[in-house]
Amino acid sequence: YLVQILVLINRFVSSSPKQMELRDKSDSVVMNVLSYINDHFSEELSLDLLSNRFFISKYHLSRRFQQAYGVTPHQYIIRSRITYAKRLLQQGETPSNTAQACGFNDYSAFLRAFTNQTGQSPSQWRKEHAAILPDDTDAPEDA
Repeated sequence: YLVQILVLINRFVSSSPKQMELRDKSDSVVMNVLSYINDHFSEELSLDLLSNRFFISKYHLSRRFQQAYGVTPHQYIIRSRITYAKRLLQQGETPSNTAQACGFNDYSAFLRAFTNQTGQSPSQWRKEHAAILPDDTDAPEDA
């Protein structure tokens, strides 16, 4: 039994650094992909584009991304775009301009994604969450 335990320990120790190195490289690629998405979410992004840019299989990338962040790259991109869309709508931007600014190719795709994420249309959400801007008429005049 002692020999079997030593063999198992030897296998674990000899294979572990390679597996850790592969995992570290994969995790760093996933972190780089996340950073790229955060910086470019309003541009055209696809799993094919990301996998080509980071030299990784799109299936492997999708699997590793989902393991690390709990969502697929596509779901993360949509969530990032909708989060930014909420900010723009709250600041008074029109839904159609918001759709373009957030990287949606057409308004219907934006409407569908926004409604799925929030349960409201962009117009409804904007009405309920519009930032209350100070009224300039009550501001004291400079003398």
